[in-house]
Amino acid sequence: MPRHTQWMLAGIAVVLCVMLILALTTKKKPKTTVNDNIPVSLSIIPGSVDFGIVEIGITKDAKILISANKAVIISNVSFATSIPELSLTQTCTTMGTISSDFPCEINITFKPISTIKDGKNVINVKYYDANGAKDMEKLEPINLTFATEEVPVLPEVIVEPEPYLEPVKEELPSPIIEKKITEPCYEFAFAGYNNSGKQIGWIRPTGGHYMFHPFEDKT
Repeated sequence: MPRHTQWMLAGIAVVLCVMLILALTTKKKPKTTVNDNIPVSLSIIPGSVDFGIVEIGITKDAKILISANKAVIISNVSFATSIPELSLTQTCTTMGTISSDFPCEINITFKPISTIKDGKNVINVKYYDANGAKDMEKLEPINLTFATEEVPVLPEVIVEPEPYLEPVKEELPSPIIEKKITEPCYEFAFAGYNNSGKQIGWIRPTGGHYMFHPFEDKT
């Protein structure tokens, strides 16, 4: 085979090897399509907050989660009207961007300090497309409702002290005084009989004993 033909075949082989190496090492990037015409929208859960009736001095909290259908920047979260009973903390303006996978939250605290019959307020959320301009900013309101009730005041109960009662002295029974016998013997005596059943005298108590006194005894 002529020398120039060998050189030509060698050159073709080198070109084919380079093309094969490039085909193996170069990954084909998938085609991606971004539809920037999709309008930005927020998902707010819950869409409104009703605190109901809260007793004055009691604290009640609520949480709101916000996400979006595409990358969104939230520029401001604030109350439409500032009142001392309402306060909030939030992560929406500090996260940079939010999306459906990365929501932010708003924490609201309601602590009534005065009587409110039918309270209403709004949280304004300002946002815009992260791939767009800030002058295309939108506003999303979140409605709040609340009321208060006063703590019932119970009447003061005055407990009067019980009157002092002197202790009752227990009366002891009067001692029994034995009456001395001064009457004649027969008035407080029992008849005394002999073995024949004939009364021969009297038996009377004397000094704790029974003494027999025959009829001959005149004492």
